[in-house]
Amino acid sequence: MDEKYLITLYEKIPITQNTMLFKKNRIVEEAYIDLKNEFEEATFYDDNNQRIKVESMYNPYTIVSDDKYCYNYPITIEQIKKIYPNIIDKNELAKKYDEEIDNVFEIAYYDKNNDKVKIFTTNEEVLKEKDTEDLFKEFLLNFDSTDDESITIKKNDISRMIKMLNNKKSKELKQQLERFDNSVNISIGLVQSIFEVGKVESAVQKKETDKELLEDVLKELNDLIGLENIKKEVNKLIKYLLYREKTKKYLKLEQPNLHMLFTGNPGTGKTTVARIIGKILYKLGYLETDKFVEITPKSLIAEYVGQTAIKTAKLIAKNKGGVIFIDEAYVLASEHQGFGKEALVEILKELEKQETMFIFAGYKDEMKKFMELNPGLTSRVGYYLEYNDYTKEELYQIFENKVSNMGFKIDDQLKQKLIEALEEARQEKNFGNGRYIDKLINKIILQHAFNTENNKRKDKLITLTEKDFTPDTEESLIYKTKVKKIGF
Repeated sequence: MDEKYLITLYEKIPITQNTMLFKKNRIVEEAYIDLKNEFEEATFYDDNNQRIKVESMYNPYTIVSDDKYCYNYPITIEQIKKIYPNIIDKNELAKKYDEEIDNVFEIAYYDKNNDKVKIFTTNEEVLKEKDTEDLFKEFLLNFDSTDDESITIKKNDISRMIKMLNNKKSKELKQQLERFDNSVNISIGLVQSIFEVGKVESAVQKKETDKELLEDVLKELNDLIGLENIKKEVNKLIKYLLYREKTKKYLKLEQPNLHMLFTGNPGTGKTTVARIIGKILYKLGYLETDKFVEITPKSLIAEYVGQTAIKTAKLIAKNKGGVIFIDEAYVLASEHQGFGKEALVEILKELEKQETMFIFAGYKDEMKKFMELNPGLTSRVGYYLEYNDYTKEELYQIFENKVSNMGFKIDDQLKQKLIEALEEARQEKNFGNGRYIDKLINKIILQHAFNTENNKRKDKLITLTEKDFTPDTEESLIYKTKVKKIGF
């Protein structure tokens, strides 16, 4: 017999003709889920022993089979027991589960065929802060759509639309809307562009100024040590974006998918390059803000079932329009109690909008598993950049640049000793590339301070020598294993 699930049953509450609010109705303790079904259909029996079939609200392309309900957050009693090992009673476990996902709302848009097109998650606290007009406007602005999709707006909703259209470019549409008596079909793409007009107009002057500053950021990228393949691809992308803008009067070039996947070992410059790319896209006008946040999957996963989606949505909303850099993204592939999948669903919604740039990073093999976690990832990530380990010469150059910027000089004996040591160290499995250099610098300066304790001569105080790089220093920098990387 199939395993029984607890499911959260949501009741559909209309906001407008096509927009539904899903409010939690109750917990169904004995539901069967057909995981082989593309739509993850759930079956359970109500109090009158009537068989009810509903579909998961997380699938944005299905028709909800039941007129009144849909479900979310499936979990088994055994899974709950692992989360609450101290609770034995089955009813108590279900009650605890019910409490944890209380006040969670889902908002969805349905087209004329009752196909679910859009869903986003909110909670009662947020909902109370918004009036109907704000909720309606926010929903439209966050709508995943193409220009050929449309929403049917009723007469009472048209008045709300007219109030929102307060810029000059929307005047013509405003007049058209006022002529309709009952309802009108309007392109979602058009609605989005109307609301974006104000942002575009206010950003024109800023964009011109930012172009002048673009050269500084490009220099920051191209001055990085090594990473030649990365710099080549990023420069190629920038040239395309500039070409696209230059030819917008003559050509209709699509905006490229700017989400990226970075693979490589630690310390190879992934975060540094991500920050620079964020600055570049902001100055080119492809990002609304230069905000950059670096997180790991732990920043998205909540403690209890049902809260991960909310936590992920809040983090995305807080950093909307900038860059979200997810390091060690492959941890989501572990799908601990389904939490990783829950977070990924929220991320996939945002990837489609291309309002916020996502950069996923991690080890090459592990990131391959991550990309296989959900078919939607492959199509939504536009650039794959592989970061190679630094050569011994590049590593020494990084070392030299950093200590020179501090004011130090390096004698020739130390230089030769470091290059030889770096070649040996980079063969180790746990070698950290740039991170290794940072630790190396700290250790050498610490030893140098000890060696010059009784010296007051400036040339001695600012010159690093081979005496500052002892065998003990090198030994403490890396956890050495018998397994070594293959080097050429």
